[in-house]
Amino acid sequence: MGLVSRIIQAYRALESRLLECSDQFVLLRYLAIVFAIRYDAAGKRIRQALWYLYRLMYLAVYASYWYKLYWKLAHWTNALSAVNLLSVIWIYTGALLRVILIDRAVLGQLQRFLNDHSFRERDPEVQTVRFRMKRRNIRFMLVTMGALVVEVAIYMGTNLREQTDFMLQYRGQIVGGRLVNEVLGLISTFGGILYVVVFDIVYTTINAFRVEMAILKDSFSHVGVMMSRNRTRVSMGSMRDDQFWRELQEQFKCCVQRHAELLRLQITEFRWILGPFSFIQYYGSFVLIGSYSFVVISEGFTGIVITYIGFALLLVLESFLLCQSVGALNELHTSIGRTLYEFEWPNHLRQTVRHASAYRHTRLNFLIVMIRTQRDLPVTIDGLKTIGMNRFADLLNNSYTLLTLLMQLKGPT
Repeated sequence: MGLVSRIIQAYRALESRLLECSDQFVLLRYLAIVFAIRYDAAGKRIRQALWYLYRLMYLAVYASYWYKLYWKLAHWTNALSAVNLLSVIWIYTGALLRVILIDRAVLGQLQRFLNDHSFRERDPEVQTVRFRMKRRNIRFMLVTMGALVVEVAIYMGTNLREQTDFMLQYRGQIVGGRLVNEVLGLISTFGGILYVVVFDIVYTTINAFRVEMAILKDSFSHVGVMMSRNRTRVSMGSMRDDQFWRELQEQFKCCVQRHAELLRLQITEFRWILGPFSFIQYYGSFVLIGSYSFVVISEGFTGIVITYIGFALLLVLESFLLCQSVGALNELHTSIGRTLYEFEWPNHLRQTVRHASAYRHTRLNFLIVMIRTQRDLPVTIDGLKTIGMNRFADLLNNSYTLLTLLMQLKGPT
């Protein structure tokens, strides 16, 4: 119990330090350095050179698996060994492609925008919403990394010494001592960790977008409340009409500008990361689930199979979170239009000679925002369908169909 309590205390202390930091992506920046995603420190050329050498170590391990696969195919022994190597290569390839997609300039621009809380920064409710989102993201990342550490420990303790496919080989023969192969096995697990860390970067960015979109929806709702409160006064043409129209235009202008900023970053910037990333996530998960199903059917429940099942469940969870978060973001976006429609603004706003220009301008802006929010955000997996829970259901159905087909091909045991 003493060890558990110390772990809990260390976790709470780390969470508190991360929450106190103004940069909500600070943990991801450290993980990006550790797992060779990017190195942002400027002016430290020696450290940067060492970091690039560290990055080459990943590529060397990646190349060694290609060599082992080439030798296996040239000197065929069994399909299971080839599937094991293909699974590792597929994970590494997907991880490297994800790293390439995370463009440094675009990602930095997105994170700077999401760290800027000047929009309604003094509103206590908005501060609470942003704090909860930040805490939720931090907890998600810490729990994810903890789960990966446990899985790596299980792999290193039970499977590494039994699986020759993950050892250093030359011409089909194991070379190097025990220490060399244990280090190689540990580095090999970094491919799967890198696969997950890049997902954490994308997922936490989507969560931050969702919160900002929810805050924007609430801001539009405040415009409706203000119009409803002033309905009688405006319809009677009171002396306070000037103040009402001025406040209405200023508040609605801020909301429209914020909406335009979110759309610009979502459509012109983040879209080109999220779309290809979702393609790799969706089809990469399908291929890995298929290969792991083949191993399970061929080997039964061995130590390595349990590790594979754990990673496959993590991939399914990633796909679910991605589809659910993007679907929720689209729902928030379209709900803004419904919120404006429910204002009944044709009844709340009355055109007068004195405020005819303000009335036409406000009415036009209402219509523009309503039209823009009628379409989903243009983020697709394969250019055909938008990302949502329907695509996750397709992934499960296709995976189950593939598993059934493999079982039928194997036949009765």
